[in-house]
Amino acid sequence: MYNLNIISTITKSSFLEKWTKAEVYNKEHERNDQNSWDRIKVFSKKNLNIHLVEITPDETFSNLIIPYHSSPNHFFKTRIGGNTLTEFTDKYSYPEDIENSQDKCLERFPYHFNLFKHQKDMNQGFIEPDFMYFTQNVELSPDPHSRDGDFLYAGSFHQFAAYGLFVKEFGSIPLRLYLCNNT
Repeated sequence: MYNLNIISTITKSSFLEKWTKAEVYNKEHERNDQNSWDRIKVFSKKNLNIHLVEITPDETFSNLIIPYHSSPNHFFKTRIGGNTLTEFTDKYSYPEDIENSQDKCLERFPYHFNLFKHQKDMNQGFIEPDFMYFTQNVELSPDPHSRDGDFLYAGSFHQFAAYGLFVKEFGSIPLRLYLCNNT
């Protein structure tokens, strides 16, 4: 099971503004993701309940589904319906698996990994990326084939995979991110 520590309630407009800002930054740094832009449009039409929460990896990795992903060179591959973060981190390591790959998709990992490391070094007791979300509603998952059940669904592949590999290397550090559900 998992424990979610709710820090604050977030308005939908603030959530979408932060998400849009993150995607603009990604686009400016040649990491554009059309799927994210499409999801922002879908989320803008939904009635959502959004919170800033803190999760502990030890309690959530086995229930957190990262979406299906197949990079161009098929280095990192998750199954249709996603893998739990535990399944992913049991299979891959950072930096060994990333630095030995020629996959352009993997260029995102050092950015996220270094951001997490910088925040760890600040000794604030948690990691808080600019924008990262998950949901308890399968229909809000980026993977339309997500498994039903008592799971949490990651809102992106790269950030969550990088966080999982970060925790594998440095140990359990709580993560602050957005929990977004239908009302």
